[in-house]
Amino acid sequence: MIPRRSVWRYTDAAVAQWARRKSSTGGSVERNNLFGKRLEDIAGIVEAAKEPSYRSKQIYMWIYAKGATMFQDMLGLPKSLQQRLEKEYAIKYGRVVDNQLSADGTRKLLMQFNDDPRASVETVIIPEERRGTLCVSSQVGCSLTCRFCHTGTQRLYRNLTAPEIVGQYMTAAWMAKDLPRRENHQRAISNIVFMGQGEPLYNFRNVSAAISLLTDRQGIGLAP
Repeated sequence: MIPRRSVWRYTDAAVAQWARRKSSTGGSVERNNLFGKRLEDIAGIVEAAKEPSYRSKQIYMWIYAKGATMFQDMLGLPKSLQQRLEKEYAIKYGRVVDNQLSADGTRKLLMQFNDDPRASVETVIIPEERRGTLCVSSQVGCSLTCRFCHTGTQRLYRNLTAPEIVGQYMTAAWMAKDLPRRENHQRAISNIVFMGQGEPLYNFRNVSAAISLLTDRQGIGLAP
């Protein structure tokens, strides 16, 4: 639930600029996002590349446990595989277009997905003495009309995908220095609440997939 003091809005000019940019790309091929893929999905990619099966776990851990966003940083992978992945895939969390820090240390991010100014949501990092909480969004806008919530005054634009939800955490985790993941290390962000924009149970399939990625011990490894 985003309080009424939220004032972020996309502008007509920003939407028009985005539409022009999308139409000007012509026949260029956009790389698929590898971020958000499950281990079994990556295993299929590795098998298609005729690489040993253990490569899939290496790639998965580099993405989720170590927070790599560049294939060339994935040490231990052969250069030929790095180049193939670079050609066909990208690792994208979403883009931070605004970053506000309050006096008490709370940080509010405005994140945008697919370079679409309408696909923008708020993510809030709330530090506390013994833990840190991350408030993530699950939808762009909301279909409910709760009077106490600013998002309730906006129309639902679309559901967020699992990688877009998890990307909010990864972005915040880098800022909080929780990445790369370290064993026996107290995380700055230890708690996640789905109280940002949208109603999470109205986007259950993607929220459920995001939770599975967030709590997978081989990757991000947050406590369920």
